Order: sequence, then C-alpha cells, then structure tokens
Amino acid sequence: MMHSIEDYHVGDTVQWTKNDSDIQAEEMGEVLGFDEDKGRVRVRFKKGTWTFKPKSLILISRGTLVEGDQVVWQSHDSDVPFGTIGQVEGGVPEWDVEVQELLPHSCGPPRLPEGQPGDLGRP
Repeated sequence: MMHSIEDYHVGDTVQWTKNDSDIQAEEMGEVLGFDEDKGRVRVRFKKGTWTFKPKSLILISRGTLVEGDQVVWQSHDSDVPFGTIGQVEGGVPEWDVEVQELLPHSCGPPRLPEGQPGDLGRP
C-alpha cells in the first residue's frame, strides 16, 4: 500500500478504497496532480475531481507519459507559443501544466482554439 504523494505520478490510474454516490466501487480514476501542503493526491473520476489521502488509493497502472517523451501543450501563453513541442523531464517542474493538456507529439499538432491566429474554423 502506498502512503505518500511521492508514491504517485501524474497520469497514474488509481482506485479509491471506498465508494459513495459520486464514485462507484472499483471505478478507475486518473491522477491529475497533488496538494502538497495537505499531502493529498488530486484524482479525476467520471463525476468530478477530488483530493484523497494517498493511503486511501490503490495504484492500478502508471501513466503513459514518461521522462523523455515529446509532448505538445494544447494551450499557449507569453512564454510558450501554441504548438510548441516540449519534453517530459523529471524533477521540479517550472510550470504547472495538467497532464490532460498535453498530447504526445506523435499524435500530431493540437487543434487551434477558436479565435486564435491561424484558426481555420475546423471542428
């Protein structure tokens, strides 16, 4: 059993050891991040996202992104232009990006959000 947030990684598939009206027994969830101040793991399930004590989670499988993978952030800001290719690295991240905002570079370029320069209005 895992007892610390360091035992989990963004993208891991987990189950909650309990269940309620929002999370069914044996439902799979995805680790999105951490609340390090409270020592909790942030997990997305079908009906929402909540934080959990690490000891109340069961690791089912590791996430698909690993160190060295090339990824494309599906957004942009003043530091990172839209469509920029990055690389997954270990250690403390300089930016806090949710794993669901990243696409493996092998999936091709992300779709431009509506109203962005270069948007062709395609679905």
